[in-house]
Formats: sequence, structure tokens, C-alpha cells
Amino acid sequence: MGYELKLKIGTLGKAFIKNEKPCFFTEITIDLCDCGKSNIAKLAQDSFSAKALPKVRWYEGNETITEDVCGDKPSPVPLAEIIKALKQDIKTDDYRRYRWALATLEAVVKHDHWQNEFTAIFEGH
Repeated sequence: MGYELKLKIGTLGKAFIKNEKPCFFTEITIDLCDCGKSNIAKLAQDSFSAKALPKVRWYEGNETITEDVCGDKPSPVPLAEIIKALKQDIKTDDYRRYRWALATLEAVVKHDHWQNEFTAIFEGH
């Protein structure tokens, strides 16, 4: 993966029209910048694969977005998987953005009173 990543944390809405992509509603965005050959970058790459489903759409202003600027179409990734990857990466690279992302995700999980409401997507930029 040769570009920088943003991690978007939010909720997933249901698609009401057949064959329509579910809508992802962004609550928090964390710019991870260049993650190199990290566990978090691999997790992001896997979420862009054609096998990862469902693909989602999201909004930026009034515009509906279905792919990032690199043409990749993201799928939701459970927060627990992202937390696990960040913890592994921090062991070998104490990158400040990994620490910020981990602290944010752990706070979201701790205060998610609706249990498993939140998920995340990656966006290349």
C-alpha cells in the first residue's frame, strides 16, 4: 500500500434499496499518515480487497462517496481488530499517531453503551 491512511470511526446504517451499499456515518476521523508495512496497513489493505464485504458509501458534505481517492472501496472493520493491530504495531514502532488512534478507539469501546454500535473504515488519501 503506497499511500497514507485515514481511520474513520462511526456507525453503519442499513441499505433500504436492494443492491445499495450500506451508509457509513463518520463520527471521528484520525489521520494515520504513512503506515508503511505495518499491521494496521495490512488490515486496511484487506478491507479494500474485493472479498471484504459489505462495501460502504459515506458522505462528504452533500456528496456521496463510494471509493477513496485511490479508487479503493472500503469495508467496515471491527474496532477490536484495529485495536489488536495497533497494539502489535506499537510494540515495534512507538509512532504517536498509533497511540492517539489506540487511545481513541479504547475510549469509544469503553463508552459504547449500545454495545458494538461502532465500527470503522479506512480511507486512502
